[in-house]
Amino acid sequence: MATLEPTWPTLAEAYQQQAAKAGIRVNIKQVPSDGYWKDTWMQKPVSATRWNERPADSALHEIYLSTAKWNESYYKDADFDALLGKARRELNFDKRRALYVQAQEHLYQTAGTLIPYHVSKLYVMGANVNGIDAVENHSIRWHKVTVK
Repeated sequence: MATLEPTWPTLAEAYQQQAAKAGIRVNIKQVPSDGYWKDTWMQKPVSATRWNERPADSALHEIYLSTAKWNESYYKDADFDALLGKARRELNFDKRRALYVQAQEHLYQTAGTLIPYHVSKLYVMGANVNGIDAVENHSIRWHKVTVK
């Protein structure tokens, strides 16, 4: 885990203690943030990351699809990949949402990713700030934000 994330040592210790109850020994190694993405992430058998909010289609394809560049858990499952393809082709919103729920349930049952928490973000700004819609952080059109 990188030194940049102050909550990660606590999370790693909690996981270490839980794994110990199952007879699994976990060694925690904190590494400098400046080389984390080059030397540790997707280079070591286990690493810690966080992902900002993304739509289901984006997150599932970027992180878990067998051929995804950032498939950090090296998850490979042909049934899951087929389910993502079916969801991406589905034009009906409710049916597509149901397929993405099914994909996430499949991950829950078969993947090795630990997701200890989800972050909710709250944006507060003054009356002199314009141009920020109520959307996910990665969807904010920062080039349209102005300050009076």
